[in-house]
Amino acid sequence: MDTLALKEMKDYLHVVTDDDDKNLIALSKMAHSTLKRWCGSFDLDNEEGKQLVFDYVRYMRAGASEYFYKNFESQIQSFGFSLMEVPADDEVPEG
Repeated sequence: MDTLALKEMKDYLHVVTDDDDKNLIALSKMAHSTLKRWCGSFDLDNEEGKQLVFDYVRYMRAGASEYFYKNFESQIQSFGFSLMEVPADDEVPEG
């Protein structure tokens, strides 16, 4: 996670000290990895993906990660669909 993304996450989570930086980075890596498994590969410059990572970290920090998928299911599915590559009409095999 780059410095800018860490600062954005800390602002989003209202974290004002640097004491939790290592923990936030570790949690964001876990959240990103899990979301990539659910949705497909994406970078943190994808705003929708980054927001889901931040929210997942928020849930993990609150000890409520088991509720994240249920509460964000529609956003997770929608994001996953947005990452799917649809072949152009001339690339669809006939048959």
